[in-house]
Order: sequence, then C-alpha cells, then structure tokens
Amino acid sequence: MKCATAARFCWCAKGELTARIELRDIMNVGATQMSNPRRVTLKLRTPGELGDEIVFIPIRQGMSPFARNAFVDELVVRVDAARG
Repeated sequence: MKCATAARFCWCAKGELTARIELRDIMNVGATQMSNPRRVTLKLRTPGELGDEIVFIPIRQGMSPFARNAFVDELVVRVDAARG
C-alpha cells in the first residue's frame, strides 16, 4: 500500500484502488519501532474503500533503528490539528 499526505487529506492506494481520507477522519496513528519493516497503521472512524484500518511501510529516514520517523510524528500533529 502507498500513502501520501496533503494539507487536509491522506491519499492511499492499493493496486488500482485509491482512497482520499480526510485527516479529521483518522481516529489513531500507530507506528511500530522495533519491527522490520516498520509499519504505520491508520485507524479510521468509518470504513472506506480500503477498510477501517490502513497499514503501510513509511519511507525510511536515517540509519538508526531507534530513531523516530519524522513523517509519523508530523502526521500525528496534523491529525490532531484537523480534529480541533
């Protein structure tokens, strides 16, 4: 699965199927730290074309296995701001 974000939306694609998800419709953003490959899970308030949970592998940033992923941290902040 591939995912990208814009100002207020997240686009996720699996094969030919693409879903546009508003950030305010994301209930939770979870990320694994100590697994290979790392995974990000988006839990949605209501199921969409891709279901109620979207899992993807984020782009690796840096070489440290203990480093936090800046994309995930930014997404958490943006989802929280979209709710408010």
